Amino acid sequence: MRGGIMNTLDIIFCIILGTLCLRGTYRGMVREIASIFGLILAFFLANAFHDQLLPYVQQWIETPGYAKAATYLTIFFGTMIAVFLLSTLLKNFLKLIMLGWLDRLGGGAFGLAKGLLLCSVILLVLTAFLSPKASILSESKVAPYIGTINEAVVDFLPQDMEQEFRSKSKSLKEIWHSDWLDTLHETKDALRDTL
Repeated sequence: MRGGIMNTLDIIFCIILGTLCLRGTYRGMVREIASIFGLILAFFLANAFHDQLLPYVQQWIETPGYAKAATYLTIFFGTMIAVFLLSTLLKNFLKLIMLGWLDRLGGGAFGLAKGLLLCSVILLVLTAFLSPKASILSESKVAPYIGTINEAVVDFLPQDMEQEFRSKSKSLKEIWHSDWLDTLHETKDALRDTL
């Protein structure tokens, strides 16, 4: 059901969104643009090379779904770290001038956008590699909202991963829709009882 407390995935998403929005406000728009570029590059590199790294990861992680997720996320986060280091060097080299409150406001917006994209990638990977009935997905309160972003980026996934995502995403949306209907009926009944 939709009511109740958030699960672990919801808490992770809220922490990511809040942290990246505040961090973007603090860092400013200039650094956030560089980090969004890194996020996009990480997504494309993870799509292109996760299959090549998989045999090495399978030596440590035996469960296929978790091995695929770990491989994909390792490339993804490794690329983000590399771009961060390069942007820090570039910032120090160029000695960019801050644009004051406008730079910070733009940084907050870019930070939030980056957080939404990061949460979307995490949800894409979990949806593609885990069962739609996995409680971390099916019981999430935030994932249905983040999931709306996935339709914009799913076409960039490798074909096999895209097919897995699309089939599992359909089942997951049905679970979320059913939960929403249950919550709606419970709310309707509760209102009727109070009146």
